[in-house]
Amino acid sequence: MTTAGSARRTAARHAAGAAAADPRVTGAFLTGSVLAAADGDVLGPGSDVDVVLVVDAARAPRGPGKSRVDGVLLDVSCLRAADLADVAAVRRTHWLAPSFAGPEPLLDPAGALARVRAAVAPTFADPPDVLARCEDVLRRSRSRLDAVIGAGTAGGASTAEQVLSWVFPASLLTQVPLVAALEPPTVRRRYAAAGAVLRRRGHADLAERLLDDLGCADVGAGSVREALAVVRGALQRVRTPVPREFAFAADLEPDAHPVVLEGTAGLLAAGLHREAVFWLVVTAARLQQVSGGPERWFRDLLAELTGIGAPADVVARARRALRTAERVERVGAALVRQR
Repeated sequence: MTTAGSARRTAARHAAGAAAADPRVTGAFLTGSVLAAADGDVLGPGSDVDVVLVVDAARAPRGPGKSRVDGVLLDVSCLRAADLADVAAVRRTHWLAPSFAGPEPLLDPAGALARVRAAVAPTFADPPDVLARCEDVLRRSRSRLDAVIGAGTAGGASTAEQVLSWVFPASLLTQVPLVAALEPPTVRRRYAAAGAVLRRRGHADLAERLLDDLGCADVGAGSVREALAVVRGALQRVRTPVPREFAFAADLEPDAHPVVLEGTAGLLAAGLHREAVFWLVVTAARLQQVSGGPERWFRDLLAELTGIGAPADVVARARRALRTAERVERVGAALVRQR
């Protein structure tokens, strides 16, 4: 049994070790859902702890990704120190600002992160800053969805590449209600977390719309359970180590398997099978990219969970998500006003 407090201490020790091994590492902080966890909260087997190493370099190296350290699954990425220099920009960035409004940094020998925290935390909940972070999400989502529409069905992108180019910016819209409610953004459980906020605040119809945009509003638990079994088998067959040139190699390594397998099983057990579809599709698409084999299994899973059967469907979903973004923007502003 791992608590959030013990996981944070493990993350701090790991960050200190990273700094000792690489003098470019000047600090570290937490991000993601662990920010909202109390020290005594027990982390589920499908949970990971997101750690950002601050690196004094012109270009941040690719982080090692997921690895198990003293029983805790850490997901480590890197950020340039220069990216924290503009504290006004940090206040407006939806995924960065929560890290400097919650727990103390994991590693901050020179006090640089404490200075960022001192500038961000006092106004974190002020409506102008919250609305700016909502707009940050919407801008990122819209620009990437526009790119999907602009590319259309032309080009040589695989089905997996096309799906990933759409599903991430479309799913980003779930982050707006989380930002508006002062909850930290999350990845795998984003539909569940956003749905909880929206239903609690009287916007259950928007939660359903987001699931419908993904294509899983009417999918049954049995279909999700079968898809989980397919993904489990594909994970077991993938060759490890996954080539490091693949950007998300660590997400497919054995240490990371509980995130999708046990994490999805947990959502199923909680009656949130539809909310589990996002990460199943993402994982399946990445497995297809790595395998490079026939796409039939992936196409079948995609069609069953999302109803997507052709590249034109991906473009149509991107257009639909752009229309939904207008509604998300209005609801996000309303949530900020209601606090």
